[in-house]
Amino acid sequence: MHGFVRRLPISLLLVAYGCSTDPADTTTEGSGGKEDGPASYGGFIEEHDDRADEIWAFSDPHGGIDAMKRLLESSELIDSESTWSAGPVTMVIAGDLIDKGAHSLEVIDLLRRLEPQAAAAGGRLIVLLGNHEAEFFADPSNDKARTGIDNELGREGINPEELAAGMDSQGRGAWLASRPLGVRVKKYFFSHGGNTDKRSVKELRRLYATAFSTGKGFADKDVIGGNSILEAQGWYGDHRSDKAGRENARALGVDHIVFGHDPGAFGKKDQVEISNNGILIKLDCAMGLGGVEGELLHISTNGTDHAEKVRLDGSTEKLY
Repeated sequence: MHGFVRRLPISLLLVAYGCSTDPADTTTEGSGGKEDGPASYGGFIEEHDDRADEIWAFSDPHGGIDAMKRLLESSELIDSESTWSAGPVTMVIAGDLIDKGAHSLEVIDLLRRLEPQAAAAGGRLIVLLGNHEAEFFADPSNDKARTGIDNELGREGINPEELAAGMDSQGRGAWLASRPLGVRVKKYFFSHGGNTDKRSVKELRRLYATAFSTGKGFADKDVIGGNSILEAQGWYGDHRSDKAGRENARALGVDHIVFGHDPGAFGKKDQVEISNNGILIKLDCAMGLGGVEGELLHISTNGTDHAEKVRLDGSTEKLY
């Protein structure tokens, strides 16, 4: 195995994730090094109940910096200078920043700049890990990386192994490796692939602490295996069934599970879509690929929850 986990002592990686070095210890302290109030960040899963009356989300920008900026600017979440202009809202990006498109580093850099700007405005930007990032850290010369971010790193004179080890001079690798695998924001759970295998947040924290403390880290089957939180597709069965995702949501203590990773989920490839029972929301729209502009998910949790998808032209469609 290559990458971040192998190059740094595992205790340091666990501390970076804000969790105990003891896999049996699922307690959390503080807010993961972020001065953001009562939120907790432990065991690779964040939880936030404050500052989330308004939530925006998207996933899978895949190096498509221009498409991402157009979409965010069209909803006045950033301004024409790519500065945070959304105010005190919560924004979640559900992973896969890299590969496919030609500007993975620009996507990373923009989100790194926006993160403190959001906090200064009373908001929060939460960037989650995707399978492409985890696979890069497990093996920076994997097939997806070789045809994706590695080409870009080569043009910039950056060694992929250094980025994967968190040793690059710009700090991109360390920042990216410390992204959580999932986040609960009020009654919504966000992750890249969505499959929590009917585990609670506490059980997930224990699971990932074990995966990293035993040395497999990002290469562990519970992180990037076929049935994992980052890689699984179709784990919910028939999206038209009333049972789709229901037991997973109940175990997490949420009403909705929001995920990216699978643009074809629910049979609607290029748009945000919701399962028939209203529990599952898929984000991946193949943004910026093949001329697809993408869509944003917009949720209001002030009073009765309302959700809509928002298009580049400003038009909306109610989900509930």
